[in-house]
Amino acid sequence: MTTEKQQLMVGKTFTKIQLAFATAVAAVLATATKAFAQITNPALDPSVGSVGGADTTDAAGAVAGSIFASYFIMIWQFVISIGGFMVVIYFIWGAIDWIVAGGDQSKIQKGRDRMIQAVIGMILLAGSFIIVSLINDVFFKETFDILNIQF
Repeated sequence: MTTEKQQLMVGKTFTKIQLAFATAVAAVLATATKAFAQITNPALDPSVGSVGGADTTDAAGAVAGSIFASYFIMIWQFVISIGGFMVVIYFIWGAIDWIVAGGDQSKIQKGRDRMIQAVIGMILLAGSFIIVSLINDVFFKETFDILNIQF
């Protein structure tokens, strides 16, 4: 019986400690004041977006997301270029494997598989172009043409 009473007392004590801690945290959070910090974007010129007639083109582009979109498209175009180059290389590699197979069915199959994988890669690259074009039509139709960004 004493063990059950001890466990009950420990449980009540633990509950009181939790309640006291929660009350202290609530009191600290209730008395906290707001801090207003001057945060600047290091990627933008400090005069951009300032009041007093300064040019706000870069700041407006950052807010609208056009700067992010232009960087995304630059990276996407680079990946598409590398992917296209690799499709050609992989297709030629498969063709050479097929040509030099000498009638060995396993080597012919290996070359055919490489060529099929190159075609699948080309389809994926074309699919990414279609997806980016669709995103352009849905989100950026009036703002700018995402596939023909001028730098």
